[in-house]
Amino acid sequence: MGTYLDRRRFIQSVGVLSTAMIGSSAVPVLFPKTVGPDRRKTFASEKIIIIGAGPSGLVAALELQSAGYDVTILEGRMRPGGRVYTLRNQFSDDLQAEAGAVIYSSSYEIANRYIDQFGLNRVDYHVPALKPHFYLKGRHIVLDGSPVIWPYNLTSEEQQLGPFGILQKYLIDTLPPEIQQFDTWKNSGTLKQLDQLSLGDYMRKQGASEGALELVRRTMYFGNAIDHGSALSSLISDIHYFFTGASYFLLEGGNDTLPRAMADKLRSQIHYGVEVLAIHQQGDKVQIRANRSGKSETIEGDRVICTIPATVLRRIEFSPGLDEMKQQAVNSISYLDTTRTYLQVKRAFWVDRGLSGTAYTDLPIQDVLRQPYWMQVDANKRALLESHVRGDEAQRLAEMSESAAIDFTAKQMARVFPELPDYLEGGTVKAWSTDRFSLKAYSWPAPGQVTAHLEDLQRPHGRVHFAGEHTSIVRSLMEGALRSGVRAAREVNQA
Repeated sequence: MGTYLDRRRFIQSVGVLSTAMIGSSAVPVLFPKTVGPDRRKTFASEKIIIIGAGPSGLVAALELQSAGYDVTILEGRMRPGGRVYTLRNQFSDDLQAEAGAVIYSSSYEIANRYIDQFGLNRVDYHVPALKPHFYLKGRHIVLDGSPVIWPYNLTSEEQQLGPFGILQKYLIDTLPPEIQQFDTWKNSGTLKQLDQLSLGDYMRKQGASEGALELVRRTMYFGNAIDHGSALSSLISDIHYFFTGASYFLLEGGNDTLPRAMADKLRSQIHYGVEVLAIHQQGDKVQIRANRSGKSETIEGDRVICTIPATVLRRIEFSPGLDEMKQQAVNSISYLDTTRTYLQVKRAFWVDRGLSGTAYTDLPIQDVLRQPYWMQVDANKRALLESHVRGDEAQRLAEMSESAAIDFTAKQMARVFPELPDYLEGGTVKAWSTDRFSLKAYSWPAPGQVTAHLEDLQRPHGRVHFAGEHTSIVRSLMEGALRSGVRAAREVNQA
């Protein structure tokens, strides 16, 4: 038996563990401090083409523009932000939902720098004073302060600890000191060894039972992939950034307010609806062959920063071709898929039973989340329930028609919330595997892939430089994407 802390109270209770870790791998401001007037004047005529208007491309453009470089951004979509995407106008009563990046952390250095620069308003991640809910092995588990028996083969101590206590014991409390300086991973034997393990294997080494691993798989947002992802990546991106004294927040108006503000500052430099097909280098120039509104065109520049996800980069023609090691890295790096289905309901009926609206399940719909995350709960107002599905089940859901996916999700969710059919009004789906500019959600290196591929993913190819969260040790996070953009801008400047 055990009791359970909601996530915010849990984080607050363990925040004293490593407040000093936050900000320990600082990324300095690149421009204008490190670029003097003479250099800025000398290189003002250099034209830098940036492929992609996601966070990494936008920050690279802003950093380079501040130093006097001539930047042009080519974006295949008709909006900025990439995989930072807020759904608007799909729902009633001005409801909105995050379809991409879920949340910001106070430990994000570059993101917070730009949030402050643009004067954007932070909104607290609202944790309602209602009861969390689980649906595991056919059982409803409502956390109301009474003892809980978790339906897994746990040790007696693990039963007492519950999911977040297990997280504390086997992950947070065991973080090696080297994680504080994760940018030194390539020179750290300890961190390299962590990359050879899956997160599940790492937990086993700390003494976790198989039942504890299964409970984590079903109740943590990163749990679905603990057997397939590098322990090094997970300990940095999932544990260090979110469970070591940080606080959560969103942005007023939606999380993509930040990339939209960045794009607005670059308005005249961004060209939307331009799909890059090939990158050709000849002499001291780089030519981009692209499709714009069904017509082929060529754009020429002095250097290129390519922020395309590796899943999409595999389709780009390079001339001369990528070297063997870089091509292998692009072809091999693993990605995690997500499909997110949103159901609009006429009223937040779960409040009638004192439930928070969030439920962690072992059903094919996986996590059920109340959207918008910042919304104050009102039982008599419309609201959204999201099914956030990761991994192979996300692909199966993505292969359905939208109406079939909504129907399937609603039927499964009714097992968690039997009242749902009485209030359901409709829904929408975002399947990242079917987005041709993403082809899955974000990188998730398998054990050994950080040490095998990350340096090759980062390495320039002649006059072509590379950025994107998949080229950062901080994988899958907005901060990782931003850090990679700053790195690529620095490379261009130093070149």
